[in-house]
Amino acid sequence: MQEFFLGTDPNLVLPEPTLGQLREIATRCVVPTFNRLLATFGASIEPDDEAMTMMAEVALETGTYARGSRALSTNSSRSLCSRFGKARSASVSPTSSGT
Repeated sequence: MQEFFLGTDPNLVLPEPTLGQLREIATRCVVPTFNRLLATFGASIEPDDEAMTMMAEVALETGTYARGSRALSTNSSRSLCSRFGKARSASVSPTSSGT
């Protein structure tokens, strides 16, 4: 087996993903994953075509690729969960323990 590896380049170079590929990753993987999480709160993120393209553009420009799309979705999800938590705590009135 050692003979097989001798003379080969140990570095694996992958091509940079295209904008279309990053958009597909966000559409098919990233957003559905976060929607499963948000469903526990009765919420979801529904980015339109323009938003999906913008997510892919940012991910491509910054070189973060799929991680960049995930980070953008994470921020959106955190914002929704934070708003949900604030709205929920505002609707719950404190009980008094007066004697």
